[in-house]
Amino acid sequence: MGLFDIFKRSTSHPELLERLLAATARQDSATLDELCKAHGAAIRQSFPGWARLPKPLRGDRAATKRYAEGLIAVAHWFERAGDRTLLALLTGERGDPRIVKWKADLLESQALLDAGQVAAAVTLLEQVLTRNSDLSGVTGFDFCMPRTLGMLGAAYSRSGRLAEAADCMRRAQALCERAGDREGCEIYERNLRALAGPADSS
Repeated sequence: MGLFDIFKRSTSHPELLERLLAATARQDSATLDELCKAHGAAIRQSFPGWARLPKPLRGDRAATKRYAEGLIAVAHWFERAGDRTLLALLTGERGDPRIVKWKADLLESQALLDAGQVAAAVTLLEQVLTRNSDLSGVTGFDFCMPRTLGMLGAAYSRSGRLAEAADCMRRAQALCERAGDREGCEIYERNLRALAGPADSS
């Protein structure tokens, strides 16, 4: 069964969805722009259903990645056009639009890391960190900031920037401690031990 058949069984406007995903997969911004302009109403109508990953794709990592990246690209197109509702659907957040965008940026950053585009992930995450550093006290900050720092630390580690990676992990751990997030503290403690490992054995 092909992807179109899967979409046809599980969602509305399946052909449009597949065309959007295909344009994103081949980085064809012109076609994506054309489709979003021509079919804006249909996309808005269908997006709540599209935001639920079709069951046949679950367990297929490559297909799931393609699907997620496609929806993120579409949501970002509408966000640039002034409509943040699609991003809100993806993140489950209907509050502060800055937090909505922050969560979407984290999804995009993870997709870049999963695709091996480490330099692009570092650039995006550094921008995200700078843009949102003054949002302390806003609902959602305690969720997003440690994850941003942790993800940036992982990206730095993959780039060989181990000192900067450790600094990010320590800052993420401190934020988790402040928020009472025991699981987060343990995760970043393990990451710090992993970063220190090669130095200890030399």
